Amino acid sequence: MGVLVDSWCFCNCGGKTERMKACIFSTKGTAMVHIGASGTGFLIHRNLMLTTHVILPSVAAAAAEAAEIRLQNGVASCLFPHSMFGTISEEIEVAVPASEAWKVYGTLQLANIVVKELPHVLHKVDVIEGDGGIGTVLKLTFPPGTPLFTHYKEKFTVLDDENRVKVALVVEGGLLDHGFTFFQVRFDVIEKYETTCITKTTIEYEVKEEAAANVSFVSIQTFVTIMETVAKYLTQQKDGQWSA
Repeated sequence: MGVLVDSWCFCNCGGKTERMKACIFSTKGTAMVHIGASGTGFLIHRNLMLTTHVILPSVAAAAAEAAEIRLQNGVASCLFPHSMFGTISEEIEVAVPASEAWKVYGTLQLANIVVKELPHVLHKVDVIEGDGGIGTVLKLTFPPGTPLFTHYKEKFTVLDDENRVKVALVVEGGLLDHGFTFFQVRFDVIEKYETTCITKTTIEYEVKEEAAANVSFVSIQTFVTIMETVAKYLTQQKDGQWSA
């Protein structure tokens, strides 16, 4: 049984820490966690739980019964997660400079390429708000017959040109209609050599405990196909073979 000693207290109502907590919680749906003998906590990340008096490591739902801890005041408790977190990622190597790959991944060109080259994956993309920068909202419409949903809206929450990172958060529809409380996709373009880079896609999600079976709906394969298609576009463009 672990003994936790690090404190992060949010008891000063109206103070800076309370505002910090509200900010953290507003960025992502929180998951309640019962602490057997001493109250309630919040899962604010898949490996971090926040309580009023202490930070604890969270545990997988499957191991909740064995997740015994002892709080600072010596009270033994057991965590009971009310949601599950997960992350899936894949990466491929692309024979173009990272700066060239980012011209696609860091702009709306990514969506345009997918619609043109993979119409069986994505039927249409509408820009609801923004111009491709942070805060841009897109509506992605899928081909007729696509299982689970017909469309969803996503918002660009991170667009880091220096580090070549883009994060798109689903804000409406999609798996949010199937018990998920959080679903985002992160694209990284990583320089490997001067003329070669790695493109990486990471899916991060949170799903309610009662909808845990729906985790099977999450698949990285579509994004692998997208990365492969973009890699083909980039290499053919480099060789002057691609007709825009």
